[in-house]
Amino acid sequence: MSEAGHGLNYRGFTARIYYDEDEAEVLGHIPTSKGGIDFRCSSLGAVEQELHRAVDRHLRQHPDDEPIEPRR
Repeated sequence: MSEAGHGLNYRGFTARIYYDEDEAEVLGHIPTSKGGIDFRCSSLGAVEQELHRAVDRHLRQHPDDEPIEPRR
């Protein structure tokens, strides 16, 4: 699995983006004060939209969750 870039930001949350060569999928992980949010999509072109969906969905369920800086 390889990391693509330094991450994407949305609503204060930063996603680390990875590419899984074996599954041919793009994976994202967003660390939060309550654990984290994971998402996946089939192309780099869909990452930003999927990031927005994942964060919005998570915040509807956990409105008090806070972003934390991803580890480098």
